[in-house]
Amino acid sequence: MKVITIQSNSVEELNTKVDSIVNSNFNHNLAIVFASVSHNLQKVSEIFDKHNIKIFGSGTGAEIMNDEVLEHSIVVMLFDIKEEYFTLYYQETQNNNTAQISENAAKYAKKKFENPAFIVLTSSLATDGVSVIEGISEVIKSRNQIFGGMASDIKMEKTTIFTNKKIIDEGVIFLILDNNKIEVKGIATSGWEAVGSEKIITKAKRNTIYTIDDKPALDMFLKYYGLENSTEPIGLSIGAKYPLQVNYENKTPVLRTPVSGNSEDGSITLTGRIEQGAKVKFTTQATFEIIDKTIAEIKEFKTEVPETDAMIMFSCKGRKVAFGPMMEDEIEGIHEIWNAPLIGFFTYGEIGNAKNQKSDFHNETCSLVLLKEV
Repeated sequence: MKVITIQSNSVEELNTKVDSIVNSNFNHNLAIVFASVSHNLQKVSEIFDKHNIKIFGSGTGAEIMNDEVLEHSIVVMLFDIKEEYFTLYYQETQNNNTAQISENAAKYAKKKFENPAFIVLTSSLATDGVSVIEGISEVIKSRNQIFGGMASDIKMEKTTIFTNKKIIDEGVIFLILDNNKIEVKGIATSGWEAVGSEKIITKAKRNTIYTIDDKPALDMFLKYYGLENSTEPIGLSIGAKYPLQVNYENKTPVLRTPVSGNSEDGSITLTGRIEQGAKVKFTTQATFEIIDKTIAEIKEFKTEVPETDAMIMFSCKGRKVAFGPMMEDEIEGIHEIWNAPLIGFFTYGEIGNAKNQKSDFHNETCSLVLLKEV
């Protein structure tokens, strides 16, 4: 497997660069494409369509390339990989049937490969990332090889994913790899620390919390962080700095980001599903120590995966909001651990494995995926 990365600031520039590579000896057949929604994604797709290069693509609000954080950019990872080592599957969602779509993808994968691994892109802010994992694991009976992220945009209004000749506003795309030929490993970590006592979600539905310890969730959140007198409504700019930690028995906790608050019913809406009865803690504010811990945990992971051919990063857009320019330090620190080609983007939700755990759906987390031909 050979890999080439491309960064462009316009569709025209991307077209020129791809044409140049096509005219070389690089046997391109797969492109992972993360493109800012400020570009025409249809025209981005057409560049690869004309060369019969299969596309696994997402619209983004901000991009990652090697050790840089980018905006309004297009980043591409072009692969020279044997056709029999991978396949793509996509389906548009209807009535939020993400679990069934994921189950269909897993059945398709099992017909192709004895041991499949999945990298997933989802669109639509209403998509439930947990359902993706549940649908796949219903067939595969494993949650160890599922990674990915939710598409993002600039204003949190509309998200898009794409593949050859298909732009999808509501759906899922799966890059399915033969894990016996392409080793797929990953780690999801946030570095965040929880503080205070454990509390119980006493009323919740899907991704909205109504009460915590039988008290209005919004009031609890505002009081804990001293935001009672803030005139700024609860949105990503605030919620990203104060994620909730959801605790499970015998399982690594996951983070959920508050993205809106309703003063009428006292609820908080999160960027991922949360169960009524779940136990939660509030977290510390965003500091540089969180970035240091994230880098350290990923560096420790290198003892399990000493070498890689390529890296794909799904990092939460909330982290970019919370840490600002410090995100450059995190991306640079992670890239230099393996010093391999890396592309990624800032997502609205991440899928990946915490240390020694099965795959889960996360917020405020960096999910890193490593690919190596065996």
